[in-house]
Amino acid sequence: MATFDCQVVLNNQELIDLSKDKWAMDQALVALGDTSRIPSLLSGDFRSLTAALGLPFLLKPRRSYASKGLVWVREERDFTPHAALLGDYLMAQPIIGSAADEFTVAAFGDGSGDTGPIIAFQRKLASDGSTAKAWVYQDDSLDQVVGRLCRAFKPVGPTNLQFRRGIDGSWSLLEINPRISSTSSIRRAFGYNEAAMCLDHYLDGKAPGRPTLRSGFAVRYIEDFIVYDRDHF
Repeated sequence: MATFDCQVVLNNQELIDLSKDKWAMDQALVALGDTSRIPSLLSGDFRSLTAALGLPFLLKPRRSYASKGLVWVREERDFTPHAALLGDYLMAQPIIGSAADEFTVAAFGDGSGDTGPIIAFQRKLASDGSTAKAWVYQDDSLDQVVGRLCRAFKPVGPTNLQFRRGIDGSWSLLEINPRISSTSSIRRAFGYNEAAMCLDHYLDGKAPGRPTLRSGFAVRYIEDFIVYDRDHF
């Protein structure tokens, strides 16, 4: 069998497994007693879920990404077509904050519970669930929550944590993605270079240095590239 002299950028296997199922992550947060947990339910009818979660509430796929498959339940007819999927496929959650209260955080874990360098963005989502606009954001209370979660789950290398901020200023964890996220190019523009951090950590065994971060905001857009003199690149 051939062998290769290389390092693979992989996170903590336990965290990878938890991140595949939002219910599994929810139960891990229950076991921790962590206040960032969003109350989640796998069973109930429209009446009981409304009593527990209020209206509107969300039906969220247990295994998905980038807000794919979310169902907003505002009345019973929104819930009924999806009721049979609750449990194995969907779970129910209250809605925390608003679309303006969503945040994405990058940390670089050392595997022992340290967050390493952190950068956070307040963001606005595009229709496909990806980040359309991002503003560099700093809040000590958010850093504390990220630190607490990293101590619990011990990520290794680039790790993305997504949050909603409640009307009371509390932080609720949407999900942890144990990988480099799609906003890495935006983070690089503000001084947070995950590619360089990976080289330091995985190849040289060095802890990433604290980057000098710039403030500002970023906008993503589609750009057309037109070629007239040939039919290929």
